[in-house]
Amino acid sequence: STAVAAALTKVGVKGKDDLTRLDEKAFEGLLAEMSDTTFDLLLENVKGLGHEGAPSSAEELREKMRETAAAQEAQRQRQAELSRLEQQRRQEEEARVADELSRWLASVGLTNPTTAAPALKKVGVKAKDDLKGLRAKEFEVLLAAMSEADFDLLLENVKGLGHESAPSSAAELRHAADTKKRQEAAAAKKAAPKLKTSIWDTSG
Repeated sequence: STAVAAALTKVGVKGKDDLTRLDEKAFEGLLAEMSDTTFDLLLENVKGLGHEGAPSSAEELREKMRETAAAQEAQRQRQAELSRLEQQRRQEEEARVADELSRWLASVGLTNPTTAAPALKKVGVKAKDDLKGLRAKEFEVLLAAMSEADFDLLLENVKGLGHESAPSSAAELRHAADTKKRQEAAAAKKAAPKLKTSIWDTSG
């Protein structure tokens, strides 16, 4: 019939020889386009042409499709469960690390620990170990958010964790930052073109 012909064209059958090369996906496509009776009749003819891998019946193919769909769904659910467990593990680890950091902060004895926590977060400190990798610029951010006394206390404890290049004190860091600013300002002034003070000034 024309419906069968159209279905065969849809799965790429142009000549009789193509029928012997139909794969499982093509058979599934054909089954979707016709009744089981028509499909079984077509199968009989396809096998008669020498197709050895054809399904034995529409029912067998449907059963196989159901099994495949069930296996895929089980795999999808397994994957979703693994993702959920991984996310849960990550959240638990983040909570543990954050708790360890806040307990460490509490043990440092800062007069105002509430300002230290958001400042540390701002410079990317999520875990106690992150403190060992703080750079000069990050120490400046921390100093801007804390009192000098608290900063010096924090420094002492950060050095205790093994930070070797931490500044020695808030005063030293301020001095270094001020010196750097002065040097940058001087360099910028030197690089700027000299402006004539009046229209009569021919110097410069």
